[in-house]
Amino acid sequence: MPLARGSSRKTITRNIRTLKKEGRPQKQAVAIALSEARRSKRNPGPAKPSGQLVKLGWLTELDAFRWSVGNAPLLAYDGKGRLFIVYPEHVVGRASPAAKDSYARTHWGKEGRGDLVEGCLADGPFRVLGPSKSITYTTTKGGETRLTDYVHAWGEGRSGGPFSAPSVVMHRCQSGRRCASWGRVALIGGTYRVTERGIVG
Repeated sequence: MPLARGSSRKTITRNIRTLKKEGRPQKQAVAIALSEARRSKRNPGPAKPSGQLVKLGWLTELDAFRWSVGNAPLLAYDGKGRLFIVYPEHVVGRASPAAKDSYARTHWGKEGRGDLVEGCLADGPFRVLGPSKSITYTTTKGGETRLTDYVHAWGEGRSGGPFSAPSVVMHRCQSGRRCASWGRVALIGGTYRVTERGIVG
């Protein structure tokens, strides 16, 4: 059984119980659980979405990764203005009036389709690939019918203060064979936000 990620006392206790059920001695279970907690602190993984995700567009380029629109993952944002990479696309309904207003603010006043999306996010364990330099997403905005690429270099549009680009992480298969999450990437950290001006920071 896989161990829970995290470094809280509750998570460590749960992991010790899991390991003891598997037949590990007490001291070994404690050592493994504490080691997993240290690893979780060093590489916390991406945040969990806050509320529903609103589609920004198809992620077509993230540093060295490139996808065609036909098989690109979705780029979406949550209520706190954080970006998420969603595999594969599932439209689950229409956005609320508040979410549509948020979309209009983040897309220069243009009205979007207001699709709420659902799908799979990359899951751990992760391998950190390094800080990201830029991100490109493809979408139609407002009444446009032609797809347009929007490129954002991290740090663009910020107004002073400390800045850090998000890091790109990739799922690391533990079994040595390709699993369902093979090749999935995610963003962690960074001081950007999705605001009425688009991606800022």
